Amino acid sequence: MHMELRGDSVLVTGTVPSAACREDVLRTVREELSGLAVHCDVVAGETSSPDHAEELP
Repeated sequence: MHMELRGDSVLVTGTVPSAACREDVLRTVREELSGLAVHCDVVAGETSSPDHAEELP
């Protein structure tokens, strides 16, 4: 995770393992930095195994 202060706002970037983790991170950032606008560029990189074989041409 990376946070960058930009005036009266903060930009949060990075990759987390799941959408739930992303929501936890954003909730914590908003609680701890109340009063600042939070802009989010956090990607949830799901790490589950494929459920089927990939077909190649």
